[in-house]
Amino acid sequence: MATMTFDPPPTSEQVSNNSGRRFPFSYFRRSPSQEPPAYVAEDFLASKYQKASKLLSSIRVATSLITLALSIAIIACADNSLRAYTSTNLGGEWFLPLWPAKVDLRPTHAVLACGIVVLVSSVAYLVAALFPSPRPKIHRLNIASTVISFVGLFITLFTTISASTVNSHLSDNSGSATLMTWTCKWQGLESIAPDQFEKICTETMISLDLVILLLIFEVFAVAVTGWGWWVETRSKSGSDNTIKLESLERGSA
Repeated sequence: MATMTFDPPPTSEQVSNNSGRRFPFSYFRRSPSQEPPAYVAEDFLASKYQKASKLLSSIRVATSLITLALSIAIIACADNSLRAYTSTNLGGEWFLPLWPAKVDLRPTHAVLACGIVVLVSSVAYLVAALFPSPRPKIHRLNIASTVISFVGLFITLFTTISASTVNSHLSDNSGSATLMTWTCKWQGLESIAPDQFEKICTETMISLDLVILLLIFEVFAVAVTGWGWWVETRSKSGSDNTIKLESLERGSA
């Protein structure tokens, strides 16, 4: 009867040598004692404020695009009103002049100037925000947004108050009037109203309403500017606190 023989079990030294040949740690490109990098507080803060910065930039760009569109519409309405007035103003030498002796154009000029200022400032911010830069732009955009938003807020508020005051003051004056007050008196009398009066009335009213709407967006832009400075301040304070904590840990080690 044949006997069965078995090889002796490998020693611990042979096992370690064989395992070293079969599973070299160089295949994994790291040593067996190396651990994955820790997710420190600074990385969390950087990720948090990076998301806030992106959201802030998107809101500012969207607001600038809206104010740009509104300013273009304001300029178009005010310019058309002035052109229509020029083409229908025949002067006092005619027997039946279409306009009163004194027409106050200040409200229309103020609305037109407001649209131009907001148009230029909106384009300037869009260029600054969308122009690529290798460095973070949050501080420079905060400065630009502060200047542009407060300028827009001032010009729209001044235009709204001044134009509304002049139109209200001259609404019942027979000797002088504005483009809006004179042409809108002919509402309901389209059959005998001069040509383009209905158009001038509509465009002057729309342009002033758009200025009021623009004022609301400028108030919102100022609030977004304050949020931008808060994000920048919190980002810097968070980085400083992390650096101080790391310094304390190194000193106690």
